[in-house]
Amino acid sequence: MKRKLTAFVLTTVLLLSCFIVTAGAMPQPVKIGDVNHDGTVDTNDVTLIQRYLAVIISFDAYALGKADFDHDKDVTALDVTAMQRSLALMDVPDSWGGYFLPDSTIQRVYGNYASGRAMTGVPVTITAEGIITGSYYPQPDSFFEPIEYSFEIGQGDYIRDENGKIIFDDNGPRYHYDVYAQQDWSARNSITYLFEKAGNYSVTIKSRNRFGFEDLQSAYIAVTEPYSTDTPVITSVITDKGNSLELLRHDRIQPSRNDESLTVTTLATGGSGVYEYAFELRNPNETVTQAYSADNSFTIDKDCLPGWAEYRDLKKRESEYVSEQFAQGAQWVEIPDEFTYEADHYAPYDLIVKVKDSNGNETEETVKIAPIYDFDYIG
Repeated sequence: MKRKLTAFVLTTVLLLSCFIVTAGAMPQPVKIGDVNHDGTVDTNDVTLIQRYLAVIISFDAYALGKADFDHDKDVTALDVTAMQRSLALMDVPDSWGGYFLPDSTIQRVYGNYASGRAMTGVPVTITAEGIITGSYYPQPDSFFEPIEYSFEIGQGDYIRDENGKIIFDDNGPRYHYDVYAQQDWSARNSITYLFEKAGNYSVTIKSRNRFGFEDLQSAYIAVTEPYSTDTPVITSVITDKGNSLELLRHDRIQPSRNDESLTVTTLATGGSGVYEYAFELRNPNETVTQAYSADNSFTIDKDCLPGWAEYRDLKKRESEYVSEQFAQGAQWVEIPDEFTYEADHYAPYDLIVKVKDSNGNETEETVKIAPIYDFDYIG
């Protein structure tokens, strides 16, 4: 993956226009303090907040979030003071003011049974986690809480005749979809379902914040007939940050560049007694291991992830180059190709995950740790 950046020295007006994105990509960012929604923060907004504090007017949830200038989850006279100082070009803490996106993003989806490991007759729990800090703009969580979720599990297929051929009408092939489980909007971020038949199922997950902005992700889970569990079976491998490349898979993990480390957790079933877990990360520089223990989680430092050391060095040199150009009076700097990070140049690392039961029965899985991508958020 290639990414080329252009750095700019921007005035306040240009900074605002820079953050406007194409409709459909993500909601337009909003300036904190702009309670009258006119695109600017000025004395009119200060007056409105003062009138709100005097209980002369009321704010809706959207305006109330933007009035919280100091990010303390409350609107007080301190917000007015901070805005007045900011408008007078006086010093205010860096965390005050700024931009936020009123969006709601599903950060990751995982199951206690991954696709192909879920069995009929065994409850499967699918969990979603929403992210309340935007991908490109720092956002206080007071703007977005609470996040609600909804789930739908179903199965669809083409309608066929008695000979097994797909039936067509004027709109194309005929299709039917059966919904087996639904969970309406609530703060609960997981759904548990016992599949009665083997097959491929779809899972639709939505999240929304208190402003009503929604995100949707679809996952697919393959359910099998019951299998022997005399020896341990690894049902899922999940991480504390980011998604797998495909939801509900457990054999390939994609780290984000913002992760300082990556913690991998193993879930298992079957066998006898208490489990022990071991991990082995194989990379060209060194093999990082965690011996058998009761700890089913393994934390990998970012320096051990593929592509990270190269990415860090590249961005350091890029920053130095941009600083030098600005120091020499440049108004904008185009980033040369030599600073382009290409994740495809780095091979994935193998993470060997092992589980052993009290009878000494052992199983292992190989999970691919992909190179980091130059994204703030992997979704």
